[in-house]
Amino acid sequence: MTGIKAQATPWQSIEDVVVERVSVVNCRQLGIMLYGINVKVVNCYGRNAGSDIIEVLGGQGGIWNCIVEADAPSGYGLSVDAGDDMVIANNIVRTRPGGQFSQSGIRTWL
Repeated sequence: MTGIKAQATPWQSIEDVVVERVSVVNCRQLGIMLYGINVKVVNCYGRNAGSDIIEVLGGQGGIWNCIVEADAPSGYGLSVDAGDDMVIANNIVRTRPGGQFSQSGIRTWL
């Protein structure tokens, strides 16, 4: 189960999406995943996900002022990919007792 997901299809693009002030906890797959143009995650909290806790993909966008924690095995904490002009700023990434990031706390593939 994915927490929050917005992704373009071949016939419809996703633009100007902001996910703000939400909490997503204990997702089997992705916590928050946005794939589009000018997509942002702001002031959110995420804990434990089988894949990325917060991921933003596509052109311009980013992750600001979020807190992610792992107190169980999780994938990446914060991730940006498949785009340009992406920002990860003013976030907190924590590993709590019993938690680990199976890959890394922060990942960029631009």
